[in-house]
Order: sequence, then C-alpha cells, then structure tokens
Amino acid sequence: MDSETADEIKRHFDAVAGGLQSEIHIVAGGLVATNEKLDRTNERLDRTAEKFDEWLDRLDEKLDRRAGELDERLDRQGEKLDRRTEEIKRHFNVVAEGLRSETRTVAEGFVATNERLDRLEVQMSEGFDDVKSIIRLSFGDLDRRVQSLEKGRPS
Repeated sequence: MDSETADEIKRHFDAVAGGLQSEIHIVAGGLVATNEKLDRTNERLDRTAEKFDEWLDRLDEKLDRRAGELDERLDRQGEKLDRRTEEIKRHFNVVAEGLRSETRTVAEGFVATNERLDRLEVQMSEGFDDVKSIIRLSFGDLDRRVQSLEKGRPS
C-alpha cells in the first residue's frame, strides 16, 4: 500500500471518526438530558408516591374511625333491639295470661251450658214420659169408649 492510499484511508477514517464522535456527543448529550428527565420524573413519582401514601394513611384512619362509629351504632341498635324484644316478650306474656283467663271463663261457661243441657234433657225426658203416660191413659180410655160404643151398636 502506498503512502498516498494510506493517507487517504487515514483522512477518510478521521472524517468518519470525527462524524461518529460528533454523533456520539449528540447521543451522549441526549442521554444526559434523558437521564436528567428520568431523575426529575423519579422525583415527581417519589413525591406522588409519598402523597399517595399520606392519602392512604388518612383514608385508613378515616375508615378505622367510621368502622368504630359503625360498631358503636350496631352495639346501640343491638341494645335497643334487646330492650324491644324484652318489652315484646312482657307484652306477649300479659296477652297470653289474659287469653288463658278468657279461655278458662269460656271453658267454665261451656261446662255450665253442658250441665244445663243435661238437666234440660232429663226434664224433657221426664216430661215426655209423663206425656206418653197421659197419651196411653187417654188412648186406653178412648179405646174402651170406642169398644163400648161398638158393642152397643148392632153390626
């Protein structure tokens, strides 16, 4: 290879290397800018994450407070329900006792009515027996009169 060709290759190589160097500087500058931008983005993300954590902490505290309030309300409602249940039980017992008393009264009336019906049945039976006796006597008397009339008459 002669020196002229070698010089030309060297110049060409230097020109290409110079172009590459400037492109590398441009890319490196872009990388630096990108790194700076990523750093700023990371800082913003960190601040956002901190704010989000604070928000979650506040939300957690608020939910805990609300859960406590709901527990208290449920406890009060449970106590209220217990009192109301006891009140209803007492009322039911009073009503049940009243019904027992009324049932006894009805049963006593039923027994008294049955006794009256039994006495009435005995009285009616005795009365029917008396009527039957009177009818027998009357029929016997009528039968004798009819027979005596029939005997006295010529056939």
